[in-house]
Amino acid sequence: MTFFTVVIRGLWRRPLRTGLTLAGISIGIAAVVALVGMSRGFEKGWQVGLKARGTDIVVTNRADRSRRSRSTRPSAIGSPAFRASPRPAIFWWR
Repeated sequence: MTFFTVVIRGLWRRPLRTGLTLAGISIGIAAVVALVGMSRGFEKGWQVGLKARGTDIVVTNRADRSRRSRSTRPSAIGSPAFRASPRPAIFWWR
């Protein structure tokens, strides 16, 4: 008896477990594919929205203030990319 025969015999002896396992694997793969598609669609929509508004730079506030660098705002405002930008940048923070 080979390993392949043992595997096939186990699958045929427990059809409910085999079916549930296949259903679980299928649902897991479908969930990953759906989440990747949604994230790509969200990213593409975000980029289209920024392009429509003519936004070049977006600066946001981090949620964890204890780990924020003190040079975040001055480095963004004083950077050459900011000064060379033909359009105004949008800054959001509290």
